[in-house]
Amino acid sequence: AQAYDTREAQFAQKVNLALRSVADQLLLSQGDTITQVPAIEREAANSFLVTTNRHFRIGTLDSLLKSNFHLHGITTDYEYAMLQSGGDDKLLLGNFVRGNTVKAYNFSCKTREQDAIPYNFTVTFPNMGGHVLQSMGIWIFSSVAMIAVLLIFALLLVFLLREKRLAKMKKNFINNLTHELKTPITNISIASEVMMMPQIAEGEKRQVYAGIIHKETQRLKVLVNRVLQISVLESGKIALVREEVDLHALIREVIHVVSPRILARKGRISSVLDATDAIIFADRHHLLNTLYNLIDNADKYSPESPEIRISTHNGKDGIHIEVLDKGKGIIEEKQKLIFDKFYRVEDGDVQSERGFGLGLSYVKLILKAHGGRIGIRSKPGNGSCFTIFLPFNTEL
Repeated sequence: AQAYDTREAQFAQKVNLALRSVADQLLLSQGDTITQVPAIEREAANSFLVTTNRHFRIGTLDSLLKSNFHLHGITTDYEYAMLQSGGDDKLLLGNFVRGNTVKAYNFSCKTREQDAIPYNFTVTFPNMGGHVLQSMGIWIFSSVAMIAVLLIFALLLVFLLREKRLAKMKKNFINNLTHELKTPITNISIASEVMMMPQIAEGEKRQVYAGIIHKETQRLKVLVNRVLQISVLESGKIALVREEVDLHALIREVIHVVSPRILARKGRISSVLDATDAIIFADRHHLLNTLYNLIDNADKYSPESPEIRISTHNGKDGIHIEVLDKGKGIIEEKQKLIFDKFYRVEDGDVQSERGFGLGLSYVKLILKAHGGRIGIRSKPGNGSCFTIFLPFNTEL
């Protein structure tokens, strides 16, 4: 609006200069070099009144308007009219000028100029607003181009920052993976070397070291599964093997697996399975991993004595699952990031819990592939509640 007002003021100033020059030349044509032309009166936004109180012919006015408008770069269409000077200006004659075409108008019954009658004249620009906008064409184009450049720059900056963040998270993932792999490999290597000693051929010690190898092998298996999840996430395509799955049975199975670890931390895991229909058509393996990841996440971010509860209830078209914990909780700003690949919640600048930042992104991808969804309710210090919905018929 400010730019338009500026352009309009500039146009009005050019018109004023041109009309004053016309009035001066009309007076000069009659040998009057003394009289000062009064200020040009702006009757409306697009209409200008010039007071001359002189007799002149319409042909002279027409010629002077054209030459002075051309000189001042005024190219838009205009109308002009001669008015009888006096207490009540009366329209007498006028023309409409478009380019080089002139169309005469008879404004009254007096269709010709009358000798010795003093005139004033008025000029109106019917399309003044359009002309001002047209004159702003380059400015508008430049502004649009500048906005487009700024938008592209902003998008590029967001992309670069996102890539930088992703690169950092990938680096952390590789460092964590390397660290996690070193420990079980070292333990297996030591245990196997000890087992090869003649004095450890039989007896309880052999069982102890065999147990260490088994435990670390299972740990490696978990790590391998995590790495395999990367390929699933990278491809974005999951080959689901669908079958009838009893979600309640699946939840009980996961609880049975994780209970020893939670009990060892003096924690508790419970379930409230209220869904009357818990049978869905889905991929059992991926759903098992999904539930395990959520419970593992709840355990991991509960500083001590974890309390975890899993509940279900039926909805109109499917089953709702909630995984509730009383852990650290997550601030609102970070809740939208936790499902991003490689993202891990940090305490200040330190990632306090071990992990790869794959679990929740994998969970979201699996649920989406089943036509489901996941959300979170969380407050720092009050724990988190992950809410899941799975439709009965997950065939997309």
